[in-house]
Amino acid sequence: MIKKTLLRAALTGALVATSVVGLSTTASAGSNGCVWIGFDGDGRVVTQHQSGCVSGTYHMDIFYPGVHDSSGAYTWNGGIRRTTWNRIPARGTKVCAQVWRHKSDGSYESGGLPCETR
Repeated sequence: MIKKTLLRAALTGALVATSVVGLSTTASAGSNGCVWIGFDGDGRVVTQHQSGCVSGTYHMDIFYPGVHDSSGAYTWNGGIRRTTWNRIPARGTKVCAQVWRHKSDGSYESGGLPCETR
């Protein structure tokens, strides 16, 4: 009986946590490194550069079959940088985002590569 009660409590807690997360993000979202990707209510791609990367100059790319867009360079010093892209992929399309840190030697270093299917 105690095991059932504990299991029920754990499952209820997981359900509540999932519901709260769902309210604060878009309907579908994935993350990797310091990059988050999802879709807004209209299906547009949304990316977020978040904690986990060092401060510096970056650019964000999104790509899926037939599309490769870049944000252009920007300075990131922590916090959250959220971008809604003017792209609405078809349902079932796998979309990826990658953030690149611009290194002093002119090369780039990836800060994460999440993908999410709309």
